[in-house]
Amino acid sequence: MISNGSGKKLSLILVSMLLWLSSCSMMDLRQEISEAKETLRVVKGEVIYERAFCDDCSILLVAMGADATLHGYKILPNPQAFESILQSDSKHLFAFIDRNSDRALQPEEASAFVELEIDTEAAEFRPVKLVLDDSNKNIPPGVSDLVFMRGSVTDDYPIRFGDLADIEQKNFNVEVSKMGMWEPLRFLKEGHAGIYLINKYDPKKTPVLLVHGIDGNPSQFKSVVESLDNNKYQFLVYYYPSGFRLHTLANGLYGILAELDAQYGFHNLHIVAHSMGGLVSRDFMSICSRRGGCDYLGHYVSIATPYEGHKSAQSGVDYSPVVMPVWNDMAPKSDFIRTLFDVKRPVDVDHHLFFGFDNDGSGASSDGVIDMSSQLRLEAQREATSISGFNDTHVGLLKNDYLLNELKRFLDERS
Repeated sequence: MISNGSGKKLSLILVSMLLWLSSCSMMDLRQEISEAKETLRVVKGEVIYERAFCDDCSILLVAMGADATLHGYKILPNPQAFESILQSDSKHLFAFIDRNSDRALQPEEASAFVELEIDTEAAEFRPVKLVLDDSNKNIPPGVSDLVFMRGSVTDDYPIRFGDLADIEQKNFNVEVSKMGMWEPLRFLKEGHAGIYLINKYDPKKTPVLLVHGIDGNPSQFKSVVESLDNNKYQFLVYYYPSGFRLHTLANGLYGILAELDAQYGFHNLHIVAHSMGGLVSRDFMSICSRRGGCDYLGHYVSIATPYEGHKSAQSGVDYSPVVMPVWNDMAPKSDFIRTLFDVKRPVDVDHHLFFGFDNDGSGASSDGVIDMSSQLRLEAQREATSISGFNDTHVGLLKNDYLLNELKRFLDERS
């Protein structure tokens, strides 16, 4: 769940919020939550197309403000239900089938256009339904001239779609990762969030996606990257604002991977997730099972994931004057934790569950941060293809030679 410093120090990060957190962090968090409520809204809906769908085509879902001002877009791999976060001043949603993959609307490509309405009670946009129509009767002015190439959309929240990176680059550090927890909007605005490629993409290599935990960053996977064959594996890292709600982060992962899959045509992409990153990844796989479009998935390794949540998050929800959004999901009795395994993961995805133990006899068995009872939740054990335990601290597991060798064996056998 937490991924910086020593295990004992880390375990205090959530507990200390009650008495020892700096007033500055709490003020930042309060301001961030207030700003998010004012500037962002959730929209849920579905895209429907009643005619035969092109197997190799994607749907582009486009958000627009007044006068067809472009607010952003996302790729859907097929007609499906969707959930997105939009700017609060977004006015319309537009969708079309990109049959020739040129990211521009053509006369023969079915489309739909709806106006967004605000549900003031829920503080969200009302649910929408976009029924794709071959007639293109309701194309908003100016849309026909737009080309939705990755990077061509400039807005307040730039997302990284496969930017080249070094595993130890400047923004993969403790200061920025703490920003992602306490100031997630600032993290987004400064352009840190998204999926980065470690080295130029090579389609001959097997892609491996690395997903960090709360307060974490990609550099913590340095030993993982160095222990695996870089001539065989193509590493990607998901860098995200860890203070946000977990389903939002999982949904974001689904959208970014859909975009990158449309560009690269992934095959057998493995996921290696540490701590809370395993919760994000497991919810992502539930989204895949419900919506489809994740045929590129290979297998899944979770390392010290708190599948039953964390008691300190519950303390934060109960007692903190400002509640970090992610605590609502990390609390052991939250709806997120309770329903995490309600949807089965994709059937062809093997799950290797790694857990840690570093018990000094002074309390419950744990890796110093996450209790073993949470790492070894019964539902997680039932769905795991294999389970392996390692005597190390929560962060130390990512450098543990026995774990790294077992990870290498698991991936090599399935690549």
